[in-house]
Amino acid sequence: MNKVILMGRLTRDPEVRYSQGENSTAIARYTLAVDRRFKRDGEQTADFINCVVFGKSAEFTERYFRQGMRVVVCGRIQTGSYTNRDGVKVYTTEVVVEEQEFAESKNASSANTQSYQTAPAPAPSADAGDGFMNIPDGIDENKLRNNTKISHEIRTTVKLNTGINRLDIKTEFVNHSKNHRVRALFPCGIESDTVMADGQFDVIRRNINPWLGWKNPNYTQRMQAFIGVEDKDGGLIVAVRGLNEYEVLRDGKNTMAVTLLRSIGEIGDWGVFPTPDMQLVDEKLTLNYSIIPYSSNKKNSAFSLAYSFAGDFISAKQTGCHDGKITADSPIIAVDGNYIIFSAFKKANDSNEMILRIYNVSENTEEAEITFDNAFFGEIYLTNLSEYKREKLSLTEGKLKLNISSKKIVSLLLRPR
Repeated sequence: MNKVILMGRLTRDPEVRYSQGENSTAIARYTLAVDRRFKRDGEQTADFINCVVFGKSAEFTERYFRQGMRVVVCGRIQTGSYTNRDGVKVYTTEVVVEEQEFAESKNASSANTQSYQTAPAPAPSADAGDGFMNIPDGIDENKLRNNTKISHEIRTTVKLNTGINRLDIKTEFVNHSKNHRVRALFPCGIESDTVMADGQFDVIRRNINPWLGWKNPNYTQRMQAFIGVEDKDGGLIVAVRGLNEYEVLRDGKNTMAVTLLRSIGEIGDWGVFPTPDMQLVDEKLTLNYSIIPYSSNKKNSAFSLAYSFAGDFISAKQTGCHDGKITADSPIIAVDGNYIIFSAFKKANDSNEMILRIYNVSENTEEAEITFDNAFFGEIYLTNLSEYKREKLSLTEGKLKLNISSKKIVSLLLRPR
């Protein structure tokens, strides 16, 4: 158990800063002088405990706490470390405050306080005009955002393809700052309590609001190919290529925030592990993502567009003219079916046979229709993820129909002719 209760006086006015981003969060830090019950001659009479407060409690601290006030706090001990400008690793201990209250009357407190003026909250990173954005130059020794800003040129290209209900976006910039995050924000304005997130062989729903015991001001989650928010009339999907972190902001607009860059110098919950290469300073970054609006009866098509944007499963290579079995208007394999997702087409692990893998992301049983070119494939077997043959399947006019239950993965082993 990690629980701390302290009563002491503030040694100075609280230092309050605000996190970056549209939905900035207050972070307050102060030091409590806690009297020692027993002391020896020549020893200091108090311990000085660093405290940090987040969110609404930090805003309360900013308005009402003053130097000399006696307060009671309840929280937990948190340790950490950082490397100072001299390259020396410094270890820290502080109390993360979960509850705080006054420990004396207002009149008694006034005798110990000094005049105080609220410091204005720093503005989040803002557009500097002409495609430039000012981004803070890292953090200070107290792990708070510093006030030095570095101008970054950010170039975004938007592409609309004829006949495709999808808006493709490419963002390019060279990163010059440390310890910061760049996100693309999509305020969808759709009322919903959940967000859809593509994962491994599934599209799951997560609550947008965290559970009541959640303490972190951020509520970031992971996705694979896309996220989306919808209501009964339709929705909006944001598809990505290699961008796996997102958050739906609790801003009244259900803004989907996709992380384009997270530049960090250390990681670890049970210790601190330096990661200087993850700062990506002076690296040129190219990020690709896409937005897909859809009506309620076009959800399956929107899923297909999102998966096709996330990655091309099969690439083509130009060759010279030669004899072959494939016709110009016939695909080798075609997969059709509502919410049936094409996952893999690969060589089998232990033979020259091929593996086709599909899965059903819907909440219902769906029918998949798979068309094969008979010139290429002979026998077809139902198999599993371990690629063991289970059941030989029969085709009707080159087609195979399967009823696939909700969330089920189906693997087929294809024997070439």
